[in-house]
Amino acid sequence: MKQKLRKLIHKDKEYLYRINTAYNTKKDNTSLLSVRIFLAGEKNTPLCIDFITIEDKYMGQPLNGNINLLNKNTQTKETINLNEPKYIPKLIDWGEEQGWKGDNKISPLNGLLFLEFLGYDIAPIQTD
Repeated sequence: MKQKLRKLIHKDKEYLYRINTAYNTKKDNTSLLSVRIFLAGEKNTPLCIDFITIEDKYMGQPLNGNINLLNKNTQTKETINLNEPKYIPKLIDWGEEQGWKGDNKISPLNGLLFLEFLGYDIAPIQTD
């Protein structure tokens, strides 16, 4: 089944994005949540951000289902669910800081570094 792309306007530009999840594909109890963001009209140069985490035996991909992570900046636990659209503009801005312009190819980015950039303690979801 083909997944429909979601639309978002950020800084007067239209973006299309999708979020996919793959569970335990390597039989190592890890889970992959991948975010692909395209500048409208640029389908060959997506921003690819991969979140490789432990696989929760009850919840599956933790970033798909409201996990609480400590924000080191505020010293409070915050609920993270990457399916919420509020994270996409932040991912676009972070991708641009990493060299993505929308019309150029870059290597997939490590999404856990994005969460660390936002100040989150990623130890509870990191793989060994």
